[in-house]
Amino acid sequence: MPNHNYIPRPDEAFHLFQENLIEVLPGFFTKLGITTAQLEPLVAAQAVWRDAWGVVCNPATRTHVAITNKDDAREAYEAAIRKFVARYITGNDDLTNGDRQLLGLPPRKEGRTPILPPDDYPEAWFDTSILREVHAHFRPRGSEHRAKADLMHGAEAAWSFLDTPPTDVEQLIRSAFDTRSPLKLTFKESERGKTLYIAFRWEAPNGAKGPWSPIYSVVIP
Repeated sequence: MPNHNYIPRPDEAFHLFQENLIEVLPGFFTKLGITTAQLEPLVAAQAVWRDAWGVVCNPATRTHVAITNKDDAREAYEAAIRKFVARYITGNDDLTNGDRQLLGLPPRKEGRTPILPPDDYPEAWFDTSILREVHAHFRPRGSEHRAKADLMHGAEAAWSFLDTPPTDVEQLIRSAFDTRSPLKLTFKESERGKTLYIAFRWEAPNGAKGPWSPIYSVVIP
């Protein structure tokens, strides 16, 4: 890859594509370095799509509302598929072009430019204007415009609620990832007022990770 047009446009073709993808993926867990936990968001999105698709395929229940629900389900499902493929498949050197064909994905072109591990970390700032949400914006250090470093796939965040400021990122036991800034974190009502400690690092398409940023703190609104 990368070929951003690998998802079929007709709904019928998309349905067959996604059924094959979800069925075949478990056979590649070792090469992808994942478990069923990383597949769960796709399976959940698939369930919503299947329900919506089944409704519109039945002439008795094919209404304007049903079609809208189907379109919404597909949009969310496509986004989840693209995010998964970008993170675990696009830069994966363990997958052969034959593997990609089995997954219903296009082959990767030869002669790619090597992607070096990130040598710097993102800087971050936070929007807490919405109750129970923290929007963590990240960008290359010193940049006023770009949201992502060149050739980077996205940013990983490590975070935790702690009573005292941490001295090491290893104390931040939860993680999140996003390919686009901002990373949006949502919290419970009972977590309002708690202090969130969070750090960021870049991740390359081949899975290589850069150094961690300094640890930031933000109070949950």
